[in-house]
Formats: sequence, structure tokens, C-alpha cells
Amino acid sequence: MEDKQGQPELVYALNEELLTRIEKKDGLYPVVTNVYDQSYTTEELFLRTRRKYSVEQPMRHLKSKIKIRPVFLHIEERIRGLVLVTFIALMVYCILEHLAKQNLNPKATTHQLMKEFAAIVFSEGEMLDGTYFQTVGNVKERHIELINKLGLATGSYAAIFEVQRE
Repeated sequence: MEDKQGQPELVYALNEELLTRIEKKDGLYPVVTNVYDQSYTTEELFLRTRRKYSVEQPMRHLKSKIKIRPVFLHIEERIRGLVLVTFIALMVYCILEHLAKQNLNPKATTHQLMKEFAAIVFSEGEMLDGTYFQTVGNVKERHIELINKLGLATGSYAAIFEVQRE
């Protein structure tokens, strides 16, 4: 449409009834839950619902078809082995992230932990005389604290730390 001078003119109209209905829902976020426990506040239920995505997304990936880049393996047994190792790695990654969020910080990620531990070096080998050796280097006190907080300081981890402290 044009005005009296021939310039484009924007004409609009508000649907007041529709606008009123929409405005009534402003600020509302419906949450449907099967949690009957009255000990949860509305805020806690809302936060639990929002965190649901971080739990469901990895599961959605695990249940869907896995898309794999071309691999240069031809024997089906080896291809299946590679897929299994990748699947196990994804599970460990998800478990580690869960432990980090539960025990360290709700915003902690596995990626952040991996960066933190990237400097640690593990070496093993055999000397010319046949003596077998293992060494762990660059383990700092903060690494030990993180592993303890994550609840992983048992078994081989504990042994590694004992070697480092000697």
C-alpha cells in the first residue's frame, strides 16, 4: 500500500483476542513429571527437567544408527571390534561426565577433564636385559585431588599415585 505521496506504507492490525490469550501464558513453562515426592520444590523440579536433555541426548545417540566415517578395515570382525571399542569409549566418556557433574561442578564436562589430564605421561617398555618397566610422569597434586573427588582413586589409580609420591 502507498500513502498520499506515493511512498510505501505499512498497515497492520493486532488480533487483540489472540494477543490476550498468548500474554496469559507469558513466563509459564509447563512441566509434566512422574515425581510425586513433595520434598522437591518447584524450582528443583524445573532444574531436573532442564537437565533431562543432558541425560537423554547421549542415550539418543547410543540408540540410533551409528554413522561412521570410512574406515580402512575389510574384515568384518575387525570392523565390529572397532565399533565396540568406540561404543565403550562413548560410554566411559558419558560416565566420566556424569561423575564430574555430580562430584565436581554441575557445569563440568569430560572435555575439560581431558584437557586437565593431558599433560600426564604413561610409559612402559622393556630394557635390553629383559627388565620390564612402567612410569607415570607429570602427575600433579591437583590430578590426585580430582581423581579422589570423582571417586576413582582405587585399584590401579591408587598404585600410580603411590609410585608418583615416592
